Formats: sequence, structure tokens, C-alpha cells
Amino acid sequence: MTSSYYPIHEKAGFDADAYAEKIERALRAGDKRIFPVSPFCLLSRRLDTARERGEWRDDSMLTRYGGQAHRRHQQRPASAGERLSIYWVKGPYLRRYGKELDAALDKKFSGDAELLILALMKTPLAYDLEQLENAMKGMGTDENTLIEIICSRTPDQLKAITAHYNKSTVITPPTVISSFPCQDPKHAKCPLEKAIAGDTSGEFKDLLVALVGGSKDGGHSTNDVQAKDDAIRLYADGKAKLKGGAGSHFLHILATQNMYQLRKVFAEFEKLSGTSIETAIKKEFSGDLEKAYLTIVGATVNKQKFFAEQLHASMKGFGTRENDLVRVIVARSEVDLNLIREEFLHADFNKGKKTLEDTIKLVIATDYYCIGTAVTDDFDCAPVVDSLISYRTPPQGDTSGVFRDTLLAICAGNQ
Repeated sequence: MTSSYYPIHEKAGFDADAYAEKIERALRAGDKRIFPVSPFCLLSRRLDTARERGEWRDDSMLTRYGGQAHRRHQQRPASAGERLSIYWVKGPYLRRYGKELDAALDKKFSGDAELLILALMKTPLAYDLEQLENAMKGMGTDENTLIEIICSRTPDQLKAITAHYNKSTVITPPTVISSFPCQDPKHAKCPLEKAIAGDTSGEFKDLLVALVGGSKDGGHSTNDVQAKDDAIRLYADGKAKLKGGAGSHFLHILATQNMYQLRKVFAEFEKLSGTSIETAIKKEFSGDLEKAYLTIVGATVNKQKFFAEQLHASMKGFGTRENDLVRVIVARSEVDLNLIREEFLHADFNKGKKTLEDTIKLVIATDYYCIGTAVTDDFDCAPVVDSLISYRTPPQGDTSGVFRDTLLAICAGNQ
């Protein structure tokens, strides 16, 4: 049984060799338009191993959207059909054509389209690893990426990220050798905790290091008495105490308690103080530390609403933050993107009640008309691919339409 929580599902009867040939024909023909709406971009990125399925489970929906259906999705049995996802095209492609598929796509695309297409070629774990590595490269640090990944992933996911960050290779199918990009001497032998500590400071550093170090409880147990005591501690925390250098109760509680316990703590805090935990954080903290604590709270209380707000933030104002937009769309496409779309539609920030797809169409610049409204919730790949022939060809070198239409195709899904 497939879940309605996410748009991209594993497909049975998938012929990896045939898809490798289809991709190569498209690359040789020079037709970029086939990629946004072809099944190539609508295939699962999961690996069919019990280990990765366990590491990449996200239980945030169990108490909000009905646990039974979601558990069926997460515990579904492995089958030959499920093994064949987009990641398994890499081996056949390498054997048939003597070149890495990632390199062939990298040569074909550029700009935002390249960013998105290559993201689709990575497993969830490999993609998070790459994002973290890139966030700490060079002179500056991308704190937004660090915060989103480290403060919103589950304890099991963080353990997997930490374990594989410093390795030269990531989990791959047996036929594929894929080097992890962490080859910079600065990080080559550096544990993730130390890499983060070298790029951040203060309580913000302490929080991130604690989370990647495995501080957060991944269980489900709760304690009402402890929740009340922790709410009192949070209420007593003030800026005067925080400047003393001993660290705040916010750090200890938010970095260690499981999400079910934290929900009780937040509820008790609101009873005690008459204000929400979000309001208290905005009052007591600022900058990256404030963002980090608010991310933990948002991902704990309603993760789908949190990611809807992340999508909104990536597209508002002057200029789109394409990497942030891609990261949410790709990372949640096999988890809860359909639910995020619903949260986006009904969010307070969405005054015009535009769908996520309509918002993407509006904010992503394109110089040509492509599939537009042809991509809908009852999306069928084959007719759209056939219809592309009748649409206007994009200007030479323009891939902004490819970027937009691939995002739309992911949102529409492969069912």
C-alpha cells in the first residue's frame, strides 16, 4: 500500500538498464526538456537496505496523521521491485557507457537545474552529508543549512549522518562506487562535532555539537512530572543567567528530550507563563541560536508546518534561495511533501491561498512557456512527455524552465 503523505513512490517492475539507455539517448540528443517530466526525475532515491530504512525513518507524523498507515509505509517488506530506484540506474549506466551518470548530468546541466538534477541522484543520507559539507566549506559558513539539517532530523538520522560524515564513501549499491565530497584536508580526518565546533561559537556551537553527538532521546516515553519541572526551569531562565557561561536550561532540555516529552514541556510552559515557547525563545535569544531553538520547536510541534515555512522563506523577498528550496523539496519528497503542501496552502503567511506549485511558478524566473498547468495532482508522465514536442523550445543555454518544471513534477508525484 502506498502512502498519500508523499508524492514519490518506489515503482515495481523498474528496468534499470532500459532507463540508463533512455537517459543516454536524451543526453546525446541534447534535449533538456525530457528530464523535468520524465520518470527519471520521479523515481525513488531510497536504498533497499534495512539499515538505511531504519536510519531514515521519521516518526513525526505518527501522532498527527494516523500512525497505522505511516507505520505500514516505514515497515513495508523489501521486494525486487522496490530495490529498483533511480540510484540503481548508476551501475547499469556505468557498465554500458563507461562513464559516471552524475558526471554526464553535470556536464549537461548548469545553474539551478544542475543543482536540482544532481540532488535527485543522491540518497537522503548522501544528500544531507553533501549539504553539511558544503555549508562548512570555504571562508564562510551557511548557518541556515546547518540549522535546518541538524535541528530537524530525527535522532537516528543524526546518528547516521555523524557516522558517515568522515568516511570516504557513502552507502551505495554494490555495483556503484561513489566518493563522498568530503576530501578537503580541513575536514578529511575531522569528526563532524569538531568540524562544527570550528565553524560556530558559543551556545549555538554547544547546541549543534550536542545534537550531532547523539544527545537527543529517540524514544517515545513521557513523564508529566518531569515536564512540569522542566517548564519551570525554562520559565526561570533569563538573559542574565545565560550570560554567566554555564549554559541555559533551553540547551539541556531541547537538545536531549524526545519530541513527545518536549510537546508536554511546551504545553506546561504555556500554562505556567501564559505565552508560547516560541515567544519566549524570541525574547531570550537572537541570531543563529534563536533560529536553532525555533527550528527544534517547529520540527517537534508540527514538522510539516515547519517545512512549509522553510519553503516560504526560500521564495520570499528579493531573490530565491534555490538551494534551500531544493533541499526541502528533494529531502521530503519521499517522507511528507504532500502534507507540507497542505500546510503551505493553509498557512497564515499565504494570504492569497496559493498552492505550492503556483507559488513556484510565480517566483522562479523563466523565459519560455513549458508544461505549466499540464503538471497537476493527477500527473501522468507519458502524455506530458509526448506533449512537449508541441511546446516552444527554450532559448539556447536556458535551464530556468527545467528547474521550475522539475520541481513541479516532483510535487505532482509519480502515482
